[in-house]
Amino acid sequence: MNPFEGLRRNTAINLVGAGLPLVVSLATVPVYVRVIGPERYGILLIVWALLGYFGAFDLGLSRAVAHKMAQLRQATAEQRSQLVWTGLVLGVGVGLLGGAAMVGVGYLFSDRLLDIAPDLRRDTVAGLIWLGLAVPITNAMWLLIGSLEGQERFVRANAVIVTSTVLAQAVPLCVGLLTGSGLTWMLASVTLASLFGLVMAGAMSARAVPLRRISGFDRSLAAVLARYGGWVMVTSILGPLLLIIDRLVIGAISGARAVTSYAVPYNLVSRIGIVPLSLTRSLFPRLSLLAGDAADLVQRQAVVGLLAVVTPFLVVAMFLLEPFLHIWIGEDLAPEASRVGQIILLGVFANAVASIPYTYLLARGRPSVPAKLYLLELVPYIALLLIAVRYAGIEGAAWATTARMSADAVLMGAAARLPRRAVGAVVTAWLPVALAYAVVVSAGGSSGGRAVGGIVVTGIAIIISLWLHRQIRADAGRPAAPKSGHLTGAEGL
Repeated sequence: MNPFEGLRRNTAINLVGAGLPLVVSLATVPVYVRVIGPERYGILLIVWALLGYFGAFDLGLSRAVAHKMAQLRQATAEQRSQLVWTGLVLGVGVGLLGGAAMVGVGYLFSDRLLDIAPDLRRDTVAGLIWLGLAVPITNAMWLLIGSLEGQERFVRANAVIVTSTVLAQAVPLCVGLLTGSGLTWMLASVTLASLFGLVMAGAMSARAVPLRRISGFDRSLAAVLARYGGWVMVTSILGPLLLIIDRLVIGAISGARAVTSYAVPYNLVSRIGIVPLSLTRSLFPRLSLLAGDAADLVQRQAVVGLLAVVTPFLVVAMFLLEPFLHIWIGEDLAPEASRVGQIILLGVFANAVASIPYTYLLARGRPSVPAKLYLLELVPYIALLLIAVRYAGIEGAAWATTARMSADAVLMGAAARLPRRAVGAVVTAWLPVALAYAVVVSAGGSSGGRAVGGIVVTGIAIIISLWLHRQIRADAGRPAAPKSGHLTGAEGL
């Protein structure tokens, strides 16, 4: 098979699937605040965060099933069906434990730590029981989505993701309008939205896998899935931890206002990450399926193709960030926030590069490597943050974060043995991004100098992007043969 066949189409589908919920989220936030008030919405955000965090305790089974399903592309329907049923038993069991833990932590947090009115506390505690049920439901839904992505059925997978995400945003809002902002029923409606997503995912998987009658639980297969997924879960826990430590350190040293000046531009520029995320979701089942040389070729071309797309975006963002922030958040926060955002954009470049070898390692059956690298980065990063924030404030935090992201890209690339041509493409694409940062810093308040520099550097970025596209076409016609897997075998896991 052609290793590149359908990757652009799948990536575009994933990009739409990631973008639509983002648009809905941006549209509903001000409505939520107006309808239920900032205090209730703040509680809702905290509870959603708990649901997302405890949902990560799923043994990484969604990714494990997607990985194995890709290898079973040529296997019998019975084998694929048994894989899904075994994963579901594990996922629901782990989800029940995670849901119970979430209810306990949520109760402790809302009853003991949150300074809220007694009626809100009662509503929150009652709603937590409903959300405890949402954890196993969500685990099962994502596992079925993994079975779809393992077969590269991205239209169906994204239909489930978009529908469930939009419902999780919209249904509680509708309930709030109908019940007068009662938190209990708003939280219960999140569980109902998750249940609808599970039913939809089940219907999609029943046809695509296809799912047969409930198969027996395969212990040897369960052990393989748990071993692979366990490392993915470690990564899923450490990854978000690395992303929130900077806010905690800034808040402890510099205060809440500094967190706002840092987090607003960080969250804004990190939205560019939906592009590499969409690509890596397409890559994962393909890399799991392909033989070694073909997988290496796809990894190299994925890096080159990703850089061809994101490099001009990063350069343009570097020049437009400060004027946009002046309009969006006002003159008070914009100057400091823009400097932070421009530094973080350098880290976003590194993060985009790291996403490809990270996905390659998972697809090649080496999920322990990213987890160990995150563990290796954790303590030095915290130490660097403490020093940087104390002596350089939030700009120091931005440089520490960018340094961590850059180290992550180097370590992931080395572990995945990123080909030399891909490394050359990274260095080439890095030049206009670094030049754009140098121009915006040196131009200072000169809008004319920034405009001229922006035009010149953007032109350079576009030329490099076109050159990178030519590199992709040079390898586009190379053939590759898929490899197959066996249901209970450990190859690739």
